[in-house]
Amino acid sequence: APYILSDGTPRAGDDEDEGETAAIAAVRANLVAVLALLYDTPASDAHNPWTELAEWLWSHQSAWAGAAIQERLGHETVRGMSPGEHRRAIAQYLAGTDRAELRARSAQSLIAFAQELARAVVDTLDLPGASRARRELLLALRPVDDPAALLPASLPAGGRRVMLPHPSDEHYEVFSSGHYQALREALYDNRFGDADGSPWPTARLTRGGISAQAQLRPPGVDGLTTVAPDQLETWKAEMWKQREQLSDSDADALDALSAIWLYQARSEYDRAVAHVDGLLEMRGIKQRKRGEHHRVGYTQDQRQDMMQALVHIQNLYITITLDGDAKDVARADGMTRVIQSRAFVITDRVGAIDATGTMVDIEAFVFRPGEVFARFLTGPGSQTAFLSAMALRYDPYRQKWEKRLARYLSWQWRVKARANQLARPYRIATLLDAAGQELNRQKPVLTRERLEKALDTLQDDGVISGWRYDRWEESRAQGRGWWPAWLEATVLIAPPTT
Repeated sequence: APYILSDGTPRAGDDEDEGETAAIAAVRANLVAVLALLYDTPASDAHNPWTELAEWLWSHQSAWAGAAIQERLGHETVRGMSPGEHRRAIAQYLAGTDRAELRARSAQSLIAFAQELARAVVDTLDLPGASRARRELLLALRPVDDPAALLPASLPAGGRRVMLPHPSDEHYEVFSSGHYQALREALYDNRFGDADGSPWPTARLTRGGISAQAQLRPPGVDGLTTVAPDQLETWKAEMWKQREQLSDSDADALDALSAIWLYQARSEYDRAVAHVDGLLEMRGIKQRKRGEHHRVGYTQDQRQDMMQALVHIQNLYITITLDGDAKDVARADGMTRVIQSRAFVITDRVGAIDATGTMVDIEAFVFRPGEVFARFLTGPGSQTAFLSAMALRYDPYRQKWEKRLARYLSWQWRVKARANQLARPYRIATLLDAAGQELNRQKPVLTRERLEKALDTLQDDGVISGWRYDRWEESRAQGRGWWPAWLEATVLIAPPTT
């Protein structure tokens, strides 16, 4: 357990003298004081390790049980269970399992949880950014009068709100099914529009060989067979207003939720916890400063922008047409088999309410993916990919080319990885489409320069390891009308080496 300090107790054969042991004990006492300060009495919006420990143990035991049940009954039988049936099957399995085996599994989970909690504390201490004075306090070289002095000055009083996913080699694990990538593109490129027979803004999702569509549709409609005309008009107007607000920030929120859920969940039935400030942190948005070294939190405008994106995500309603037998059914009786669900379902919220009881400031929420994504996240065919953390950090206005290309290439590398073809040429026209850009036919050189700048930036930031033109002769650019040939040219893009 690399993140767990030894207890410092002398053992036979130890070479440490009393001074070294006392020093270790003093450092350990400081870390215990930090833990007590952060987690003994967590605020309502703070990360509570005791609650998460219970959820951690249950999710791991449930994952072990789920694997055993699936092996016993078969994948399709388990897939066909309702959430209630699945929970009962898990409970019955655990009730019939030997207690010694359950204790052994819990012990493994406890060690893993201790490592994650210790990792979160180490991240909170921000050792690389610690001042000399704070390092001396942490190492017990100076007496500690107030444990708060051990923490960075920018840390909010409530401590770490949640254990966010840690970018592995500066990458987050996110969903990667074809319709997920298509949904990201529909959000940042605002591809929602009119659809026959529907009042809601609709986008077709055709990536990855799946026939699907996404709609901006309020949750209040779910389950209703009829809606009063005035209520329908109110909802319709609001959804079309939200359609005008869609941007790269919504795709950022979608990816952040995806990464948090994959980091926290152990099965497709698990829920995850996210905090608005944590989402802003993942996007690389800086807290406002007070003085040279003190950060005092995010502005209300920053938090409102993130909450607006979350509202958009909550209103996404996905329909996937099932293949296989669905085609035969459609020919037989004119009906089509589909799966429909929200992209993400928010089940619980913590925040401030006004006098009417309306929540006006969400601080934290509990969520899970809808079935349209959850069914692609378990088993040997699970569809996830590693997305560069820079895709979330790039500015959604000044660096949208870089942000969108980073997402597209991440998805491409995951798709091609199944065929062991990580490197491949990309048509210029394909890259422009992925970036949601059109050629400037009046000044095509501006489009070329912007694309090349984006690829250079991706290389400098480690999103790609390199790029070069493949099928393109530079002499063509010297004459008139060169851009049609350039659109058909290709560039070779190499994935990151990590």
